[in-house]
Amino acid sequence: MLRGKLVAIAERFGLNADDVLDNVAYARAQNSEQQQELLRMASAMMAEDRYALLVVDSATALFRTDYTGRGELSERQMVRP
Repeated sequence: MLRGKLVAIAERFGLNADDVLDNVAYARAQNSEQQQELLRMASAMMAEDRYALLVVDSATALFRTDYTGRGELSERQMVRP
């Protein structure tokens, strides 16, 4: 799906679609642990190469799914009345 959208955008602006796709790194995390690992990998990539933009779609959604409720929060994360 993402590939098709990027190709359409490239064509709209008269850019070579292959060149555009060569300049995009894409990953999808399935859980919060994977997301943290992908962010570490992205950090390393950005330190090695030139990246102008990092997009993270819903940084908290996976954490909400993986940690549902106060019982799974560590003591330091709980808000006390």
